[in-house]
Amino acid sequence: MKATTNLRGFTLLELLVVLTLLGIFASVLSLRVAEVLSDGDLRLAGRMIINRIHTVRGQAVYARAEKGLGLSINRNALYNLDPGQSGNPMVEWAGGRENRNAGETTLPRGVRLEDVIVLPRGKIQEGEVLIRFYANGRIDRSLIHLRNEAEEVYTLEINPLTGQVKVYDRYVEQRMAQ
Repeated sequence: MKATTNLRGFTLLELLVVLTLLGIFASVLSLRVAEVLSDGDLRLAGRMIINRIHTVRGQAVYARAEKGLGLSINRNALYNLDPGQSGNPMVEWAGGRENRNAGETTLPRGVRLEDVIVLPRGKIQEGEVLIRFYANGRIDRSLIHLRNEAEEVYTLEINPLTGQVKVYDRYVEQRMAQ
């Protein structure tokens, strides 16, 4: 008498492939859901700006050339500026959208640039703002204020010597004088 075994099931490899595919699908889906639910996410907007600040500072130091970060208050967007493209000195770029070179990044829906304080120019509440990054690693002393639909406010304070950004969950204005 011959014993027949009729085993049905999945191999470990098949299970791993299915679990991996489900994991990839879940991560893609969660990213899409996070984008939809990110309305007014000040933390996300702050991280976007901080990342761009560190990137532009690194480019300025690496290239040993002055670079700029443009902030468009009216469009809630930020973009890189490079004086080497047009040959114009940095001073002439303050309103020079034609010199954008790294594409424009828009802040998340529901978050707006309230204003930007750049010393010695003062508070700027509309239009274009230029933050300069020097070849030696210094940055213009700046405060960036973000506000969301729930009227929550974040202040990003840029340390002009180290490039570090300190985040406050309130509107900070006078700290610039210290």
